[in-house]
Amino acid sequence: MMAISHVTIGTVGWATFAAYTGQPLQPETFPAAVLGSLAPDIDYPRSWIGRNLPFISRPLAKLVSHRGITHSSFALIAGGLLLYQWGYFAEGLLAAFLIGYLLHLLADWLTITGIPLLWPLRKRFKSPLRIRTGGMLEIYVVVLIIIGMLTAAGAIAAYPSC
Repeated sequence: MMAISHVTIGTVGWATFAAYTGQPLQPETFPAAVLGSLAPDIDYPRSWIGRNLPFISRPLAKLVSHRGITHSSFALIAGGLLLYQWGYFAEGLLAAFLIGYLLHLLADWLTITGIPLLWPLRKRFKSPLRIRTGGMLEIYVVVLIIIGMLTAAGAIAAYPSC
């Protein structure tokens, strides 16, 4: 998916998750969700994050393939544990980053290429939908995802005890 799709899904997903779990939506958590939603593409120098952090992206791209380890459950869990251990994020920031990252993986699961969820196993997991990045179907699906998440967040706000 395109960067704007990842950022949109990641930030709205973070807001929905925060509403569901009763976490306060602090302004500083949104950049963490954006960073998490873009982070898996650091292995691709032509991605938005790769172009802005070429000193990381170019060497990494020589070591690993795009949609390899950075698009796996291993990277999500290991990255979260490292960030927690190193103390780089307060609890809300870490949660926002991880939600953004997870939603990036889920969004890329919807694409033709899929993701190696169980890396280092080579099997790629793909949804039956198989969206082409940048196509009209991506826009429609992202809009439907956002509507669904905003509807859920609205229901949570209206009926917090449910």
